[in-house]
Order: sequence, then C-alpha cells, then structure tokens
Amino acid sequence: MTKCILCQNRSPRLIKKDFGGLKYIKMDGTIEEINTDRFYDIWHCDVCDTRFVTPYEEIDYEKIYLKTDTYDGLLEFAQKIKTDTDPWWSLIGRGQQYYVALDFLKGKQGLTGLEVGCGYGYMTYALSALGHKVAGLEVSDSVVKKCEELYGKGFFKSKLEIIKIAEPPDFIVALEVIEHLVNPLEFMKAGKERLKEGGSFIISTPSREYLESRKTGSGDSMLAMSWTGEMPPIHFAIYSKKSMEWLAKELNMKLEFTSFPGGPNQTMGATFTK
Repeated sequence: MTKCILCQNRSPRLIKKDFGGLKYIKMDGTIEEINTDRFYDIWHCDVCDTRFVTPYEEIDYEKIYLKTDTYDGLLEFAQKIKTDTDPWWSLIGRGQQYYVALDFLKGKQGLTGLEVGCGYGYMTYALSALGHKVAGLEVSDSVVKKCEELYGKGFFKSKLEIIKIAEPPDFIVALEVIEHLVNPLEFMKAGKERLKEGGSFIISTPSREYLESRKTGSGDSMLAMSWTGEMPPIHFAIYSKKSMEWLAKELNMKLEFTSFPGGPNQTMGATFTK
C-alpha cells in the first residue's frame, strides 16, 4: 500500500503512472543526466497537500559531486565567493533560497548554527562572515574535504539524523534539501531534537503555489502536467504551505513563512521554532 512521503496517509491519489524520470548514471567514465528506463508513479496527498513519487531510491551524491558539470560550477562559485566583499549579495543573486536564511538572521548577532546539505560550504562561510558560529554538514566525504581546503575546519560528513551534537545550536538551516529526502518527517524530527529550546529550523523548498500559478501554453496550471522542477529521482516531492502547516502541527513547533520582497516567489521559506 502506498503511503504519503510526508504524513504517511495511506490513501493518496494516483495522478500519473509510468512517468519517465532522470537519473545520473555512469557512461564512458562520466556521470550524466539522461533519460532512462526508470519510471515513477506520481501521487497527491489530500491530507497534507504534498505531491510525491514512488518508488524512492537514494542518490549517490558522492558520484554526482565528483562527475557532473553542475557541481563543478558550484565549486567555482565556492572559490570565487571568498574574494567577494559581500558574500550575501552574491548568494542572493545566485538563488532566492538564500534570502530565507538572511531574512531570519536580520538583527541577530553571535548565534550558533548548523547548515545541513552545505554543499561546497559557501553559505556556511557567509553565515560565519556575519559573525555567527556555524558548522556545515554534508553526505559526501570528498565535498567535506574540499570545504576544509577552502574555508578550514567546521565541516562534517554525516546525516542530521545520526550526528551527535554536544551543544544544541540556536538554528539549523537546510535550503533546498527536504524535496530530495525519502523520509522528510524523520529529518525534521531530528532537527527539532538537536535544537536548543527556542531554536529555529529554517528550510526552503520549491513552492507548490508558485508552480501552480505558472501556466502552460494552453493556459493550464504547470502542475496539470503532473510534475514540475527537478525530475525524480533528484526530487521526490513538491510541498505547499499546507504541507508545512501539517508538519508544524505534527512537530508541535511554531511556523512562520518568509515574506519575500516583491511578493510571492518560486521558493517557499519556512521557519519552525521549537
């Protein structure tokens, strides 16, 4: 029986069968993103308003980081940002999700934090440049080593669900991470457990509301095509504000959405406070 990826509701609606996804595979010594014979079923949960795919399959991000041009570009950015007088200006220019973290930190000084899914460490570096004490967490050993080469100590290979933290941080930030996860509820529970009382878990994810507002050439919602954004198995789910509200209630945490300058945005920012 299929269960919702987020709330575990046992009666999601089947939206589409045999949806062709994308997969990173080895070809001629490289890893490329190509169409494969892997097909997915797309579901919609009316309880938490989450759209997701089955089956779930974990990605080997070690191989992806080492072999794809996309991540080579991120490494170049990580090297360049060290020379920027204002790293946050560069970050927000690169992606709207970074505003979610910057908005939370306005007026705050000297906090302790943990960035989950830190990649090549450039936002961990930018957070530290604001005067906060922040560590970075990644699942790829080679990426953690590269972070240390670029920025020094303070980066660790681990998952949030298993890392042991001696001193609970003031905040945990995970930007554009939750949509990649096969067990998002356990991930969020792990974050809550590791925060100090009153601490905040800041996340961003592509906005379902924004995706629905975009129209196809025929005038239909983009989600009328069943799926938008990164294809599975890169992204497993598309979340809405209702998804986040369900999550906050389940976690018994206070929820606040990020208000972006200029109104609604393609990124949804949500801060869960313990």
